[in-house]
Amino acid sequence: SSELELEIDTLDRNAREQKSAESFLQKIQNQNQKVHYLNKHCLEYLNTSKQLDYELVFIDCDKICYPEILNNLKEKTKPGTIWIFDNVLWHGRLDETRHTKPSDKAIQEFWKLVLSQNQKYTLFPAGDGLLVLNH
Repeated sequence: SSELELEIDTLDRNAREQKSAESFLQKIQNQNQKVHYLNKHCLEYLNTSKQLDYELVFIDCDKICYPEILNNLKEKTKPGTIWIFDNVLWHGRLDETRHTKPSDKAIQEFWKLVLSQNQKYTLFPAGDGLLVLNH
């Protein structure tokens, strides 16, 4: 069948990394899959988008962006969308008194937002933590 089974938008602000991903995905992609490669910063994309019609969003970018990304996704994705954030345990630097780098503060703020919402989530503590949220 020639019906489209999977459509992916992938964002990367680094053109070289984007080309590397494109080269890899072309080797494993089948004819029923379509991948759009967007060379943009995630916040530029989110801030200029109105509604996002995704079933699943995977986020692995600068941790400083996580709070703003979470707020954007809350406003712009439909109910039922699954959000997956990578590296949410941030090497254990969640203690606000001991860890004060901008990326540490961003992850701490991100967790405050997550915990303040009445939203189901699952934390997979393997590696540096994977957080799955159901919008």
